[in-house]
Amino acid sequence: MKKTCLYLILFLYSGLHAQEQAYLSGQLQINGNLFLEDDRIGASNTPQYDHQLVGADTWLDLNYQIKGFDIGARIDIFNNSNLLNPRNSYSDQGLGKWYVKKQVDKLFMEIGYIYDQIGSGLIFRSYEERPLLIDNGLY
Repeated sequence: MKKTCLYLILFLYSGLHAQEQAYLSGQLQINGNLFLEDDRIGASNTPQYDHQLVGADTWLDLNYQIKGFDIGARIDIFNNSNLLNPRNSYSDQGLGKWYVKKQVDKLFMEIGYIYDQIGSGLIFRSYEERPLLIDNGLY
């Protein structure tokens, strides 16, 4: 019991005297799909309309900042998604992007997936448009 109290006091004391705070932020985007059969517009005879009926596309962005570092990742989850192929279902999950950024004086360093553009974007443009399943990040 004494050791547990000692560890707890040391943990709380070290947290009170921390030099920098850490920040965790994020964003959750969920697109839900309800598949209703309609022969007039061709919405039939596909897996979604015949027996799956619902689908979801989910993106979770997490960003963590501590001691001048900016670390982030995006997790992609697709369940009966029709984004990749509207006539078929797609289900998968994984790490969609990651990055680590650090600035030292005037030097800015970044590794991972980079999204940027030069000027109006005619020479170079990397971007993401999630609802269209476009992810042109520079890796």
